[in-house]
Amino acid sequence: MPRVGKLALATTLGAWSVGWGLVVVGGAAALGLAWRAHRAGAPATVRVLLAATLVGWALALGRLPGRPIERVHLVEYAVIGWLAWRAVRLQVAGEARALVVAMALGAALGWAEELVQAVTPGRFYDLRDVAMNGLGATLGLATLAVLRATRVSGGSPSP
Repeated sequence: MPRVGKLALATTLGAWSVGWGLVVVGGAAALGLAWRAHRAGAPATVRVLLAATLVGWALALGRLPGRPIERVHLVEYAVIGWLAWRAVRLQVAGEARALVVAMALGAALGWAEELVQAVTPGRFYDLRDVAMNGLGATLGLATLAVLRATRVSGGSPSP
């Protein structure tokens, strides 16, 4: 996969997608979430979670200018966190508890991926990637929590 990533970065679309593309898509998503919270009349706690989540995404994505392909970890594990939540939400009592279990599962899967790389020829174990995977799962699930907390009655079904 590192070779595929390097090939993708060598293209205009690939370089844009992990650079300004993330800014554009992330900014549009942030505006959409803010609008959704406004329309739903979200309480202050949800608005604070939204602000913290958006700052978290901005800091995490902005701190990787030297290795832009590493940003993929954040998005990849945001999706894995969501999938983990889908897997555990009916087995775990309470929405907050299900989110925490999914976050732990997403982070554990990220650690397991790095452990596999430790024994794979040509790959190596990197604690920064473990942290990035866990952060991606956490930010993805925080975003999911905001989405679920700002459901507008009569709107689309919950994610």
